[in-house]
Amino acid sequence: MKDLTVKQNEILDCIKKYISDHGYPPTVREICKIKNYSSPSTVQKYIDVLIEKGFIKKDKIKNRSIELLVDNEYLNKSTINIPLLNKNDFIELPISLVHKNKEIYGYIVSDDSLVCNHIINNDILIIERSKSFSDNDIIVYMDDADIVIGKLSDSNKNIIGKVIGLYRKMWKNKGYPCFYICFPFTTLLLDDFVAIILSTNVLASAI
Repeated sequence: MKDLTVKQNEILDCIKKYISDHGYPPTVREICKIKNYSSPSTVQKYIDVLIEKGFIKKDKIKNRSIELLVDNEYLNKSTINIPLLNKNDFIELPISLVHKNKEIYGYIVSDDSLVCNHIINNDILIIERSKSFSDNDIIVYMDDADIVIGKLSDSNKNIIGKVIGLYRKMWKNKGYPCFYICFPFTTLLLDDFVAIILSTNVLASAI
């Protein structure tokens, strides 16, 4: 494997850090923004060199398809930062809960309008960008400038994705906070905490 120049190594390092923080690879434009490049073609040239030298591979058709062919030293941590859709902030998720190459977002619920779906005020919804939905899915879409949570219908136009789980802050014993990742429609009692199972029959993980 050939050595990299300083600039090439910076781009490779940027890709590694992005994957570690988000659980999926960056696009060329996202790398441009992070590294303050004005031209995507400049970043693309560096990516082409990294492919040629055997550090990464990339599907030419897909937009978000960079795959590392070398170790990622930033993946030793157990959590990743997930961006919130309705707040300029992040939430930390266990890295084991984020599927490879999936775009995952968080959304802080601000009322009890979704209580019929077992979602309450202050829950943090975990949302996966998707183009495939079923009638039972809870979807997230844009209505003008508003983010809306609801069921799939013909009126849903600008769909962001679907809810795959939630975090609910629970309180145990002396009031220490505890968070669970949940997946709807089945309710489980785990060590004095209620976890709601949304779309699968297995609780993915508990922190």
